[in-house]
Amino acid sequence: MNLKKSYVEKYGYERIITDRNSVLTYVEMDMLKLRGDATVELYEDAKEMALIVLYGTITVKGEGFEFSNVGVRKNVFDGVGETVYVGKNTKLTVLYIGEFWVEDGKWASFPPHKHDVEDMPNEGFLDEIYYFEFDKPEGFGVQMVYSKEGDINEAYKVVTGDAVEVPKGYHPFSVAPNYKNYCLWIMAGKNRGIFCTTEEGHKWMLK
Repeated sequence: MNLKKSYVEKYGYERIITDRNSVLTYVEMDMLKLRGDATVELYEDAKEMALIVLYGTITVKGEGFEFSNVGVRKNVFDGVGETVYVGKNTKLTVLYIGEFWVEDGKWASFPPHKHDVEDMPNEGFLDEIYYFEFDKPEGFGVQMVYSKEGDINEAYKVVTGDAVEVPKGYHPFSVAPNYKNYCLWIMAGKNRGIFCTTEEGHKWMLK
């Protein structure tokens, strides 16, 4: 099972994680890079959309709305990003988005947690995608995805432009020493909220 997809930055619109190449149910990911005053029209039937500005500034217009000059940073390490949410003809009303930064051999999503079963309010099923960038071209990290049942046991070296799907299981991440990592995470499911459980052997860290 290959849960990693890679994107090489270039001008234009590219589908990265879709319902045709992914095992995820609720979330997809595209990349868009515009040159100067170029424009592109986007429409997703029966889907909600979040336009996450990694860097630069955009204007988003649609029927009955306009958001001008969205985006304030020069790169993903230059502060917190901005997002435009567009709900369109959709039955689902959940999309959680966040960013985190990890550096110098440290870990994120630790202790390991999962959100792959419906056992509300203790745990809810949520698809997730991690997208990575690093402060240097040679920077890298390791993203793990492994399930309680043992049917998934993956570890990926990730570099700038890589994305990893998390259809189920625990998913801790670590960055190599002397590098700084940026990670965008996107979650979607039926339940609004982040309902997760910690891996049993590591629960002592929460006390």
